[in-house]
Amino acid sequence: MRSTWNSVFFILSCAASGAWASEPTRIEIDPLSLYARTVYPESVTTIGGAARYLLEPTGYTLAIEHPAPADARTIGNRAIPPIAKLHRTMPIIDALQILIGTEKWIVVDRHNKLISFSEKRS
Repeated sequence: MRSTWNSVFFILSCAASGAWASEPTRIEIDPLSLYARTVYPESVTTIGGAARYLLEPTGYTLAIEHPAPADARTIGNRAIPPIAKLHRTMPIIDALQILIGTEKWIVVDRHNKLISFSEKRS
């Protein structure tokens, strides 16, 4: 009798959790958490160019013009720092942070899929 109740409990648990749902559950993955190799084409020489290169497969767009923060263009036009030229694999959001430096901020608009940079926290 005990095993029958365990079986019934298991079946009810699976049904309640959707384990036997007819359609698969959709899993949301943050594209900025995906890994990328920080190897940039020779034609990419600025932080903005490297950021666009990293963001291309994510669906996000780099915004350094208005309505982006006023200092976003200045940051985007700077040369890629030597630390960011080391070839390694890391989450895209971390690669962006290394590009701009840890003292600057990444501004993420998830609704419009926009990324920008700022010298100060907003």
